[in-house]
Amino acid sequence: MAAMRNPHTATCLKVIGIQLMLNEATLREILAQKDETPRIELKLRYILSGQGKGKALDEVAKDIIALTNTAGRKTGDFAYLIIGAGDTLEPDGTRNREDVRQHSYEATSFLSITNARCSPPIPDIRYEQIEVHGNYYGVVAVPPSPHMHTLTRDLDTPKGVWRKGSVLIRHGDEVAVASYEEMVVLKREKERLNATDDMATEISDLLARVQSKSVPLSQSVVEVLALARRVNHTTLAHICRKELAGWDALDTGDKSVYRPTYRLIEVFVGTEELNMQYIGFGDYSNTIAYLRNSGKFTATKMLMTEPLSELEAKAPPNPGKSIGSNQVKLGAINPNATRPEAKVFLYFSPFTFQNIMQAVRTEITKHLIDLLPAAQS
Repeated sequence: MAAMRNPHTATCLKVIGIQLMLNEATLREILAQKDETPRIELKLRYILSGQGKGKALDEVAKDIIALTNTAGRKTGDFAYLIIGAGDTLEPDGTRNREDVRQHSYEATSFLSITNARCSPPIPDIRYEQIEVHGNYYGVVAVPPSPHMHTLTRDLDTPKGVWRKGSVLIRHGDEVAVASYEEMVVLKREKERLNATDDMATEISDLLARVQSKSVPLSQSVVEVLALARRVNHTTLAHICRKELAGWDALDTGDKSVYRPTYRLIEVFVGTEELNMQYIGFGDYSNTIAYLRNSGKFTATKMLMTEPLSELEAKAPPNPGKSIGSNQVKLGAINPNATRPEAKVFLYFSPFTFQNIMQAVRTEITKHLIDLLPAAQS
């Protein structure tokens, strides 16, 4: 299958995950329908060489331009030109047919022919041959285009002339020149599609950056915050602001706007400072076992409040050979403590920083994905 592809269009198609080409069963159903539709054109053949070539080339452009303008009012709104099928359904349920393999049709040729006759250029079409009941049909699939395409020259087709500057659309099973009112509606709907595709692409790029380990996570969250503010996603914007500036203990309370439970970690609290040089500890797992079982430390849950940039700076390069530690006032752990100014020592898994950053990635990703359906509507 040959195709010319616009990178932006290809990205959007990948993000949205749409099946572009028809399958055999769907094509069989289309061929059994009595009439063409605004988004389905049947053509027995195009003779693209020899006598009459000029009219045939203009006919190709007319059909594809009209399909492109008619479809593509929303994401997933494709149109199809099916070659090798006559446009009249006989009483016995059959129609004239012709095997397209003899004509060597290609997507690149169809796109070149069409874009030489319209502006702006059509971004992308696909072509595939599908066998139904022993006959090979050519299916030209026209993805949604965010533009209204206008003729850049007269088209002299077998059934008449279409003037330069016209906007061709389909009325039922016929091609027509769009009225002023139809062009206003078409342009508005296409512009909405363009904005939707741009949004889907932006979200896709942000998802890739958030998941990337080569880009500082705090930098990616700055970009997500800008998007969240622009689309008025208050929850995502709140999370991003807190991740960049830091959380506090009140954020775990019942009245909190958003409780960052993904930042809760297990810590061991005690009044004694560990001698980390003690050879008996060995690796970090032995140290954690001592903290849990010695009776000198209390295991509890604590909110890791540090901003992302600090977590990224603190993450140890070899966490398996160390343990996380901190010294704080007791009031930071227990606001109701009788001696809130007393110093206590905190110890936690050396993988905490990495785990928190991965949890942030997951949380941001979840909300970005939630934005995609709105971007595709």
